[in-house]
Amino acid sequence: MRNNQVSKNDEKKLSNLDGALRDLAPTLPVFLCLQTYAESLCEARRASNLPSVCVQCSSPRDLIKHLDTLALECNAMSTSPLVVVQPKQLESYISPNVFQDIFPLSLEELVHISSDLSPHDSYTFAPTHTKSPGLAYSTEVLPVFFVTSLCSSYLQPLLDQLLYPALCSRIPGQVTSIAEYAKGLTRSLKAIQKQGPYTLVGEIWSSCVVLEMTKLLEKGGDKVVVILLEGLPDTVESSMQDIVNLNSTTLDVELLGDLVQVEYNVSLNKSLEENMSQILSSLDEPTRTACKVTLDSLTSRIVLSSKYARSVQATQDKVKSQLVYVCFSHTPILHTYNAFEKYHSGDLILKVSECSSYFQLIQHKTTANIINDYANFAV
Repeated sequence: MRNNQVSKNDEKKLSNLDGALRDLAPTLPVFLCLQTYAESLCEARRASNLPSVCVQCSSPRDLIKHLDTLALECNAMSTSPLVVVQPKQLESYISPNVFQDIFPLSLEELVHISSDLSPHDSYTFAPTHTKSPGLAYSTEVLPVFFVTSLCSSYLQPLLDQLLYPALCSRIPGQVTSIAEYAKGLTRSLKAIQKQGPYTLVGEIWSSCVVLEMTKLLEKGGDKVVVILLEGLPDTVESSMQDIVNLNSTTLDVELLGDLVQVEYNVSLNKSLEENMSQILSSLDEPTRTACKVTLDSLTSRIVLSSKYARSVQATQDKVKSQLVYVCFSHTPILHTYNAFEKYHSGDLILKVSECSSYFQLIQHKTTANIINDYANFAV
């Protein structure tokens, strides 16, 4: 792994090795290459139905110490190559609950989110501020469509660094179906931009909606680039189990008490709904109503995205468009790649950020640069 220019001799050596392995070891479980110039060779091997992985890393020592883990996990891979583009470091292959910091942390945040929710059956996109002068003044440049998880204000540090016009989805007060949500947003998107190519960005809970929207657009013959910010549905589902009771679709009572910042006594003789009503009753009417609207919306979306992850089968239709996945420095990379196989069958590019939390990720200029680099510029 080097930053200097690759010689033709190096490429020839790698090509000769590939040729020898094809002849002498055609059933090799996986071809794991750590050279920065091996991407095209791995693509060629994929075209021949041969398992291959190209890992590009700017910190070789951090990667080398995990080679045993890489080799073991490679054995379970399909024939598609994995390309990890310039991760700064791979601190660990054990991913903590990385979504704790995206949940509302105060009463003020709960109230603020409620004001950003659209009416129950409204699926719309609204223009937002970026470095671009906007759609009205950039008619030759295609916009980027963001499907948000909380509200657009959370994404503003990222949006402020984008070179393209951007629109953010307004979140319905209640989401009853991922499929209906995706259809509604796709209709809204088509009313703004009648034909592709499209650039869709999803983050955390909205990833499943973006995947379903992409399927709908692909069926209509449109080209799509999908960018997900730490939005693998399986990871979201497992992380949210500590926050939401997926069986009773209610928020953890102790967490709720902490959120609304009031003294509370949880009774084991009462249901979760009764305990939550008691906690919210200490607030004034407008605040109580706003909190309930936000909590109902959040829990319904978390539950639906979790059910989506559980219900998707490997045999179902998959997204075929190019997918760029931006993940944390401690994301288990090969596990993530394998998990994507039931959702996606096209080119998958993983961008490993140096960030270790969601808010770091959306504020870091590298994340904005990734979107600027991969977004569709014009028809």
